[in-house]
Amino acid sequence: MRILVAQYSSPSHVNVLPLAAGVVVAGARSHPVGGHIESISIDVRRRDPVVTAAEYGEISVLGLSAYIWNLQHSLAVARAMRAASPHCLVVLGGASAPQHPQRMVAFLEAHPELDVLVAGEGEQTFAEVLDAHRRGASLLEVPGLAARDAQGVVQLSPPRATARDLSSLASPMLDGTFDALLAQPDLSFSGVAWETNRGCPFSCTFCQSGAPSHNRLRLLATDRLDAELQWMAERALPYLYVIDNNFGLHRRDAGIAKRIVGVRQRTGWPSFCMLHLSKKTHEDTLDIVRTLLAAGIACHAGIAQQSFDARVLAAVGRANIAPEVFERLKATSGELGLPTHTELLLGLPKQTLDSFCEGLIGALSPSPRDSFYLYPCRVLENAPLGEPDERQRWGLQTRILAVATDLDIAEYEEVVIGTEDMPPDLWRRAYAFGFLLSALANLEVADVLLLVLRDLLEVDLRDWVDGVLDGLEEAPDGSAMAGVNRALQRHLLSVERGGPLSLIVPEIGASHDADVAMALAAWTAGDSLYDELLACTLATDSMPSTPTAQEILAEAFELQKLATPQWQAGPARQRTFEFDWLPWLSARWQGGKPSLQRRRATIVAASWSPVAVQDQRTLLRGRLAAIYAKQAAQRLMAAPAQRTKM
Repeated sequence: MRILVAQYSSPSHVNVLPLAAGVVVAGARSHPVGGHIESISIDVRRRDPVVTAAEYGEISVLGLSAYIWNLQHSLAVARAMRAASPHCLVVLGGASAPQHPQRMVAFLEAHPELDVLVAGEGEQTFAEVLDAHRRGASLLEVPGLAARDAQGVVQLSPPRATARDLSSLASPMLDGTFDALLAQPDLSFSGVAWETNRGCPFSCTFCQSGAPSHNRLRLLATDRLDAELQWMAERALPYLYVIDNNFGLHRRDAGIAKRIVGVRQRTGWPSFCMLHLSKKTHEDTLDIVRTLLAAGIACHAGIAQQSFDARVLAAVGRANIAPEVFERLKATSGELGLPTHTELLLGLPKQTLDSFCEGLIGALSPSPRDSFYLYPCRVLENAPLGEPDERQRWGLQTRILAVATDLDIAEYEEVVIGTEDMPPDLWRRAYAFGFLLSALANLEVADVLLLVLRDLLEVDLRDWVDGVLDGLEEAPDGSAMAGVNRALQRHLLSVERGGPLSLIVPEIGASHDADVAMALAAWTAGDSLYDELLACTLATDSMPSTPTAQEILAEAFELQKLATPQWQAGPARQRTFEFDWLPWLSARWQGGKPSLQRRRATIVAASWSPVAVQDQRTLLRGRLAAIYAKQAAQRLMAAPAQRTKM
C-alpha cells in the first residue's frame, strides 16, 4: 500500500511540524499493518486541489487531518482525488471531524468524496482502517468511525473508548517520520508542536476539549519526552510550542521544564517556548516560567481567562483562578519580564455588555509586555456549546463567516453574534468597544493616556472608551476619528454580510482584525487624532476639572504624541514638560505606584526606525512587527543627563 496523510498548513506565520499527521503516520508504522505499507508520507502544502491530486498519483489511501482552517481545502482535495483516482480510499479525521453520531452520519452522507470519517483520536483507528482495507474486510469492523456498507448506506461502527494508556503510541520524532518531512527541500519549519499529556479536566462548553471524552488527563512517558527533546535539539528548530491545554497543572510539569532547561544548557536549544498555562494557574506555576527564563529561553504565556464574570463562567462550565490571584500573577509576570496575554471571549452565554466591557478594563495591565487577546466566540464542531439544547438554552444567534484563502477556497467558521443576554445590537457595541480598546492599549495608540487617565486622574475608563466610541460615530467626514471609524465599520459590515473577521488592510496588503485596521488609521492621522481625542476626553463625565488635572491631561496628550511613532520617519522631536514623566512611567510599567513630580524635564522622541524607510508599507510592517514583539516597551528610556530621551 502507498499511503499519504495530509495536514494542510494554517495561515499562521509560525510553521510548526504537523503533529496530528505525524502521530497518525507513526501509529500506522508501528502497527502490524506497517509491514504491508510500501510508502507512507505527509503533505502540508496548500496547492490547487487538482494539481495536488495529480501529484499524489495512484495512492492506496489518503488520510486528511482537518481543522477549521483547512476543512474545506481538505474536502476539495478529496473531491479531486475521487475524480483522479476512484479507487483511492479517502479517510478524514481531526478536530473538525464530527464525533456526535447523528452529525457523523449526516456529514458523510453530505460528502460522497469521503469513504471514512474517524471520530476522536485517530492513531489506532487509522492503522486498523489500513489493515481492514488491505484485507478487503468491512471497514465497519473497526471501532470509532462512520463508513458505507455494501449497499452504500452510511453506518456507524461501535464507538472506540478513549485510550487511557498512551505508552503504546509511537513518536513521529523518534521513528523517522518527521526526519523524512524535514528532508524535503521545498519545505521549511520554524518549530515543533509538542505534547506531554492529553486531555483537560475542565468542562468548558465552548471548547472541543470540554466534551466528557477529553476530561481524563493522560501522560506521555518521561523517557519518551526526554528522547523527543534530544531529537528537537539535534535539529535545532528554535521554537518549542507546548500544546498541552494546562501546562503546570500536573506536579511533574516543573520537572519537564527542568528537562527543557537541561537540553538548553547542553545544546543551546530551544530559544523560545510558548506555553498555555493551566486554567488553575497559581504562583507556583510561574516557577516553571522562572526556570525557563533563567536558562535564557524566551517565553510567552497565555492566561486563558475568557471572562471575569462568575455568572458567565458558571454558564459555560468554567473554573477560573480568583481575580485577586489573577492580579498577583500579572504582577509577578511583570517582575519577571514575562510577556503574557489574557485570552477573552465575546459572545458567551450570560455575558452582558456591561460585564464584557468591565472585564476588558480589568484585563488592562500597566506593563507594556502584557496584552489581552479578544476572540469572538466560535461555535466549534464537537464543542458542547454547539449542541441544539445549548443553543436554545442561551438563545445563541450565530453567523457563518467565509474566510477567503489564496486559492479561493473559502473556509467557514460559525461565530456567535448575539445571545439572550447580549442581543446583536449590543454585541456590535461590545465588538466595537473591545477592538477599539485593543487598538488603544495593545497596539499602543493611547497606552500612555490610559495609564494617566486611570492611575493619575482616576477617570472611569469604561466611561472614557464609551465616549471615544460615540465620538467616532459622530466624527465629521475628513477627520482623523472618522478614518478610524471607517476601519471599524468595515469590519463590522464584513461580519454582517458573512465575510471574514480579518480583512485585507490596503496599506500593508495583509489580513488583520479590526484593532490593527483602526491602529493603522490612527497612525496615519498623526497628531490630529489626539487633538480630536482630547475634545472627547474633556467631555467625559468622570474627568476632574481642577487646574492641576487639566494640566496633567494636556501634558499626557503631548507625551502620547511623542510616544507614538510617526507615519513618516523623520528627525527627532522634543517637548519640555512641567512634570517629570519618565520616572513615573518607568515605575508604573514595573507595577509600582509612584507619584508624579512637578519638575521640568525635556523629552526627546527619536525617530522610531534607525533605517531609512523605503515606502509607507514598509514603515507599517515594521511598526506592526515592533508592536507584536513588544519592542516598543523600550522606547521610553531615561538618559544619564538632565535631558531624557524617548
